[in-house]
Amino acid sequence: MKDLINIFNYQQFLDTLDSHYLVLDIKGVILACNEAFKQFVIKDINQKYPELKGQIAGMTYEDIVLTGNWGSIIVRERMKKFHESIEERCKKRFVDVNRNEILEGLITPIFDDSGKVRYVTVNIEVVTGKKIFELKKNLSFFSLKEIQFLKEIVNQKTELEIFTNSEAFLDFYNLHLTESSKRIIDRALMSDSGFFNRSEYLKRVNNKLLKRHISLNEFLLCLKFTISRLPD
Repeated sequence: MKDLINIFNYQQFLDTLDSHYLVLDIKGVILACNEAFKQFVIKDINQKYPELKGQIAGMTYEDIVLTGNWGSIIVRERMKKFHESIEERCKKRFVDVNRNEILEGLITPIFDDSGKVRYVTVNIEVVTGKKIFELKKNLSFFSLKEIQFLKEIVNQKTELEIFTNSEAFLDFYNLHLTESSKRIIDRALMSDSGFFNRSEYLKRVNNKLLKRHISLNEFLLCLKFTISRLPD
């Protein structure tokens, strides 16, 4: 890293990147970030930590995540990925929502000559438009009433509950929605005859998710984001 800084002016190189880029030590302290990342977070940092005067180097990765409007929701998973990257010595991908944007990131360990992890880089892309396009494409596999069913489900769950879910769709619905929430969903989907076949819709939606290899958490999180943040 020192050689890169001395030879190529590493900061100048980072600032040429359009994606958001950070370099951390193994304790999670930020050593460097590029201008694109700074511009993405600077307003929130100045509001929460005015005494830093916009200086990001020296902050911890956890603190900088928490400055975002959804930081408290995503910080646990982000830090889990960070530590897993070091412990497992491999890249870790994440998708989450912060500062009213959908983000996709890659956490990568950097090794020294002895094979120890010395640094960790975080490369983040703002993929809001791309993920909403993917969401619309995935929704095209479902009927209008199945989409309504999915929307009613995410309306009953918080962003945190969706983001931290580790269950398949059937268990997510059966185990993590209360009976009162299920009744609310049933009432919203009842036909004029006063009937809604919940088990049939659960089976149909689950089969389509599996058949199309749709990532449940990303799918539901993007649906929640779209419902709550964007116009119909």
